[in-house]
Amino acid sequence: MVNEPRGHGSLNPRLEGSSSESSKDSSRCSTPGLDPERHERLKEKMRRRMESGDKWFSLEFFPPRTAQGAVNLISRFDQMGAGGPLFIDVTWHPAGDPGSDKETSSMVIASTAVNYCGLETILHMTCCRQSREEITGHLHKAKRLGLKNIMALRGDPIGDQWEDVEGGFCHAVDLVKHIRSEFGDYFDICVAGYPTGHPDTGSFEADLKYLKEKVSAGADFIITQLFFEADTFFHFVKACSEIGITCPILPGIFPIQGYHSLRQLVKLSRLEVPQQMKDELLRVNRRGILTINSQPNVNGLPSSDPVVGWGPSGGYVFQKAYLEFFTSRETVEALLQVLKKYEQRVNYHIVDVKGENITNAPELQPNAVTWGIFPGREIIQPTVVDPVSFMFWKDEAFALWIEQWGKLYEDESPSRMIIQYIHDNYFLVNLVDNDFPLDNCLWHVVEDTFELLSRPGSE
Repeated sequence: MVNEPRGHGSLNPRLEGSSSESSKDSSRCSTPGLDPERHERLKEKMRRRMESGDKWFSLEFFPPRTAQGAVNLISRFDQMGAGGPLFIDVTWHPAGDPGSDKETSSMVIASTAVNYCGLETILHMTCCRQSREEITGHLHKAKRLGLKNIMALRGDPIGDQWEDVEGGFCHAVDLVKHIRSEFGDYFDICVAGYPTGHPDTGSFEADLKYLKEKVSAGADFIITQLFFEADTFFHFVKACSEIGITCPILPGIFPIQGYHSLRQLVKLSRLEVPQQMKDELLRVNRRGILTINSQPNVNGLPSSDPVVGWGPSGGYVFQKAYLEFFTSRETVEALLQVLKKYEQRVNYHIVDVKGENITNAPELQPNAVTWGIFPGREIIQPTVVDPVSFMFWKDEAFALWIEQWGKLYEDESPSRMIIQYIHDNYFLVNLVDNDFPLDNCLWHVVEDTFELLSRPGSE
């Protein structure tokens, strides 16, 4: 699957805002490169859209881990731009040499999005393991590359404890002050907000005080940490207003990919997950389907639909249902038997870490799974399942087991051994139901697979 707001080693499953309207208001250009004169700043676009009641969204991306992942991400930026995000933002990870000229660095990915794809882009920047001089150098480089928006963060420590750097910054507010002192009003600055309070501040009220200090120091708007219930966000916005924070506050939305990724996320962010959500994810995962991503079928709903709508007004959007997950060889063998009943209705890609690839898709032919029809325009096709990109994504997806989830446990621990086993033996499966006007059949496929596996004598 390509062009989804989630972790292909390059896409982070967090969105802010809602859905975009007209082409002139989106951040996408029809030709590469941006006009060097800033005709309208991001904060001005944002305020205008909010005041008019327009719906819009943005997308956040992790820099990919490999050169192939970078090629895959960049090749899809133009298609993502067709969906009309108001902006994208690119995260900053100190361990990945983010300010370098490597093709996988945050700086290069953000610069490419701006200068070759015409996407309004925010570059994250953290204080972690950087001196004042290094940070200033990165900011000058960002300015030289045409980047005009910075998300100023303290950043997570590398390891268990925060390490001070001589002459560096320990708090995001200090970074905001530094940017304003050295660069004046050149950059639009975003900061992070925590709807339940930052876990290190001691209380919700204390964290609001620190947030107000960041805004007073020069931040233009806030993007929140993820949350699980809408009321949490509404309470946070109200509390901000009561202490005099008046800048835009954007909700950070993180689609859940599966129980294991949710556990990792909760451990890192120290959030509480609603029990109902945990129970549902456990039910699915315990049956051997380790879900990554899915979408429902949509047949001609208005582009203004509050759930699935996107793109310019007056249009209609379409989706094929798809489902993506990890599962065992035993389940794959049963699944292939079940899929014989669905013939051409369901396209599938099934691959293991070694590259054993099983598919019924025409060779090298992308399959459109999201598209839209809008007044006075060609059909816009922002999302496809591409056999070539899927193989790149395979490398990124399997690497997550070892490089992220595996590192949460000791080398010889039972949990680490299970993760290693999944990495070495499981398959990544992508299913697409081509008959989008009909009811989604993919969960029937899964249930039929489990039924086959439960028969006496099934191996």
